[in-house]
Amino acid sequence: MLTYQTYKLLKSLRKFKIPYIYESLDDNLKCRIIEKEELHLKNNDLVFSYNKDNFLIARVDEIKYLESESYITINKRNIEFTHKGYRHFQISLIDLGKFLGRSVITPVAVSFITALLTVLFFK
Repeated sequence: MLTYQTYKLLKSLRKFKIPYIYESLDDNLKCRIIEKEELHLKNNDLVFSYNKDNFLIARVDEIKYLESESYITINKRNIEFTHKGYRHFQISLIDLGKFLGRSVITPVAVSFITALLTVLFFK
């Protein structure tokens, strides 16, 4: 389940093409996330250019929470979104449907069948 802060962070991260953890701040409590922009060739090596003007300061524990809940994966310093991270509302609606099915629809159906059988057998 996403908290408000982690939802805002996930929404902000999705605005970047390729989010990249650039540096740690405040004794590894926060990190600066920048955007990798494009791949180009420099001295026969493929390198990315970075947009350091567009950045985001995020708490490391929120990043770790998103990773532990499978919303994102961190590959070296690159942040990659999972299906759950891109479609968190769809996943939440599916979970809500499952919850309502278990908690509401199943007991109502069992009560209806029990009442129907009671009326049929004890009439």
